[in-house]
Amino acid sequence: MNEEIHTENAEEILADEKIQEDDTKREHRYDDDFFEVAQSFVSEEEEPCEEKEWEEVEDKLSIQDWEKEAKKKVHIEMDDPMRRRTTIYDLASSGPSVNDIWKFDTAQIAAEPKKKIRYSVSMGMSGIARIDLSPLTQKIVGCVIGENVTTEYPWVYVRKDIIEDNIDLHSESSDFLPVKDEIQEYPDEQILIGYAPSLSEEGQFYIVLTEESKDAIMRAIQTQKDDHENRVRYAIYKSLGKWDDLGSGAEIDECSVKNTRPLFEIEVTSTTDLLNVSINLTDRKADDQRDGYIELLPYRQIFENVWRKLVSRATQVMPIVQHNEAQTAPSIPVNSWYQYQYEYETVDLSAYTEDKIESLKDFLERYTDDMCNQILMNSTWDIYANDFANLVHNEKDTQAPVPIVYEEHQSYYDGKIIADKVINDFCWHPFWTGTAIATYTQYAKSEHLIGPKTYDEVFLACERNNRILIWSFTDCLSPKLILECSREVTSIAVCPLDGSIIIGGCKNGQIAIWHIPGKIERVESVIAQTVAQVKYSIAMKSLMTWMHETTVTSLINPVALSSLKYSQKASITQIIWMPSYHKIDKNGQISSLPDDASFNDLSCQFVTASEDGTIAFWDLKWRPSEKDIRQVRSKRKKKTQPDIQKSMTQPESPFKILDRILKPDYILVIQYPDESRQLVITTLSMYNPKFRKDQIEPFSARDDITIRKYYRPIIEKPDYIMEPKLLVGTVEGDFGCITWSGYEFATDVSVNRETARWLWIKRTHDGPVMHSVRSNYYHQVVVTIGGKIFAVWRDDFGEPLIWKKSNVRYTACSWGILRPTILILGRMDGTIEIWDLVVKSHEPSFVQSLSGRIITGIYTHELPLEPQCIGFCDFNGSLRIFTAPRVLLTYDVSDVEWMKKFIDRQVQRRRKPWHFVEEAKERWMSMEVKRMQRLILEKKGLRKDVLERQRAPLLRLRQEERTKKRKIREILNLQDKIFEEAVVFLFPEQEEQERRETLLPPLPVSTTDRRLTIEFIKKETAFRKKVRQENQLISRKSFANN
Repeated sequence: MNEEIHTENAEEILADEKIQEDDTKREHRYDDDFFEVAQSFVSEEEEPCEEKEWEEVEDKLSIQDWEKEAKKKVHIEMDDPMRRRTTIYDLASSGPSVNDIWKFDTAQIAAEPKKKIRYSVSMGMSGIARIDLSPLTQKIVGCVIGENVTTEYPWVYVRKDIIEDNIDLHSESSDFLPVKDEIQEYPDEQILIGYAPSLSEEGQFYIVLTEESKDAIMRAIQTQKDDHENRVRYAIYKSLGKWDDLGSGAEIDECSVKNTRPLFEIEVTSTTDLLNVSINLTDRKADDQRDGYIELLPYRQIFENVWRKLVSRATQVMPIVQHNEAQTAPSIPVNSWYQYQYEYETVDLSAYTEDKIESLKDFLERYTDDMCNQILMNSTWDIYANDFANLVHNEKDTQAPVPIVYEEHQSYYDGKIIADKVINDFCWHPFWTGTAIATYTQYAKSEHLIGPKTYDEVFLACERNNRILIWSFTDCLSPKLILECSREVTSIAVCPLDGSIIIGGCKNGQIAIWHIPGKIERVESVIAQTVAQVKYSIAMKSLMTWMHETTVTSLINPVALSSLKYSQKASITQIIWMPSYHKIDKNGQISSLPDDASFNDLSCQFVTASEDGTIAFWDLKWRPSEKDIRQVRSKRKKKTQPDIQKSMTQPESPFKILDRILKPDYILVIQYPDESRQLVITTLSMYNPKFRKDQIEPFSARDDITIRKYYRPIIEKPDYIMEPKLLVGTVEGDFGCITWSGYEFATDVSVNRETARWLWIKRTHDGPVMHSVRSNYYHQVVVTIGGKIFAVWRDDFGEPLIWKKSNVRYTACSWGILRPTILILGRMDGTIEIWDLVVKSHEPSFVQSLSGRIITGIYTHELPLEPQCIGFCDFNGSLRIFTAPRVLLTYDVSDVEWMKKFIDRQVQRRRKPWHFVEEAKERWMSMEVKRMQRLILEKKGLRKDVLERQRAPLLRLRQEERTKKRKIREILNLQDKIFEEAVVFLFPEQEEQERRETLLPPLPVSTTDRRLTIEFIKKETAFRKKVRQENQLISRKSFANN
């Protein structure tokens, strides 16, 4: 019985649900033609029935489109104006009925089925489902009705990860649970959701679950957009219709204006200022115009024209007379002189006739006095004498000048090791004379290459023929040491504190470190052998030619390479060392070391510039953590076996721990101002004060550049404060100064990066800026070369002080080592220019040809030598050492002062180009004032010395008054000190009491001297203290007697 009751109740519940769904469907309204709301039949309670009957119901529901039927019903209800209002009998009861109670009971008995996806059929495409989103879900995913989606713009893209996060957080109550699997399978990162407006329900949305449906939706949106635009276009622009002639066409043709002839072409010539001016129409009367009236003649009348054959017209032309004068003052005065000799033929008096003799006598009688006067004048002043020879004090000044040239000392080249390569970078040993390090590359950075590359970079990298040679003046045929590297080394630098540390910058942006303590001494050491030992060693080597020599000490591999991940990404163009008493931390902040810092505590940091537009700061004293070491070792696939022989003979370098781990502390990114484009850095300059150096033993008895001298640095903190400034040259010819700020707080980034700011930038050169060299005597002065122009700069001024252009491209530059005014420039044609700014600043002092082709570098020897030498890098890869002429080796302190004044004067001239005119005007005005004063005194009959004597008493009184006021001010400034001293002397027991007022004690002043001085106050206070002590002593004695 109970089972039958339950079955009947379930059937009644299903019937009520169908009625409620029909009522819901009638309430739907649509405002947009594009949207068709897809409602799928969903039953909240499943009726227990047989499997076969349920399949029939599903087939029926799949065929029937409920959305179209609901829309039809909605349209019918909207079109019916007399819809019957719902009565009270049609409403549901307020209290729960028996059916509701059985419904609740049935819900407890029957399990709630899984919600099905309601796919839209009315859209005409598959893969579009309909979901209900709550207001909170709308706000989370970004499709709030009225803000993100509207009826006009219903579609919006929602990120897939936001929907997945919502499903993960609300695994049981998320609105996207019905389409969870489809969302996870959807390939794109964004999902298209559309708003389906409804009058009865809020939050009805479409969700696109396949790419095909998304493409179809986008095509439908585009079609609807095109239709809308066409409707608007057709509403504004009307197309022409067909004309139906009903008999009025002839009248219309008569009234219409038609062209019976082609239009006239009129060419109007006017000024430019009248083309864009607004038209101003005025009245034009026919009587006022020359062509105001025209006579109309019959066109058939023939006129007889008489041609004029000849026209005679006279014209008198007289040019206007103009008087112009121009005075040109030559900038460079030219002194010229001419010497000539008067020549004449001897007169033969015997051939003269008597008439000629008589006329000669008459001439001599008449001009005897004049001739005597001329002879007397010529004997007194010889106007035909060679005054230049008489004015010379030194006979050598009249001789031809001796040519000033650099003399070649030696050339260093090893064709077996560096075949077809050139020197790209070069540096001298900081403590040993005659020792140099040179890096060799396929092409020098100063060379101008055109067209595609003629070599394979991959092949060169695999060839491992990348050598750095260490040369010595003692041997010009073979280098002392050969430094090898797996990548081509483009830049080189030696540590200024330790000459055994060599830093190289590779072509791929990595940093290589060589540590060579005692290697050069070991190579140069001579092993004493007997004749038998020498013979035996030669015989053994001849028998073992097939073996590689394992004990070669001249081949050295780098002890450490920087991390490829954190290194710069392009070729290293320059390496410079930071000042030893300053260092930069990982946040980019510069700190100064104390004056008493030990040698081991000094900074060992350097800066590298790369073609990728970055500048990196490195620290050799940085030590990695154990975690970094384990990570690097774990990444290495193959562990190399340690070389037992080398480990026994050579101690391990302290920089070995940095291998594949070293990374920069800070990186600056250089971009063009007002652009996001990174520039290509070709040169870098930063001032690094050098330590003074003393020569140490062994001392040489004779001066010879082949004999090595040794020096040691004197560690003293220089009077210099490092500023965050760097001078940068680019491949596009720009040169400027950058700065950076750093970070105040530490960050979690492995290597901090910052975009540098430009203090100033100037494009002066017509080619890449390849070299920038600072002066040894005035560190603010920098010379740069780029293209055919060289320029001299001061680092705090944004314009070149001197720049000159040549006919040949410059490739190298350097300052003189002894004279601060000497500038050496190398050219593309193998010629060097020597500029002495003291002698001439408009052209080189002399020019010398050293080579037939490019000079890739000029490097002056830094340590003192006798004679001083300079190194030139030739086009064939050889290092050529020249000795400087004696004329260029004279040092004078006045040259340094002159150079500083010259540079400062140029800066002032550039900053105020018309300042010299104002100064000239001021000088002229002061001269005019003095002249006017002198004229007034002369007209009044006054004398200047008399007036000075008369105003002397007044000047003396004014001076005394000023002196008195100055002393009073000094005493007032010392009033607190005077009061404290007075209190100490007068009231010693009240010394710790609080001071109430600052008043001077009343002191008697004599009538003769009214000046109040500190000495007088001290004497008076001492006297009063003495009187007070005597009074106390008398009072104590009287008390004791009593």
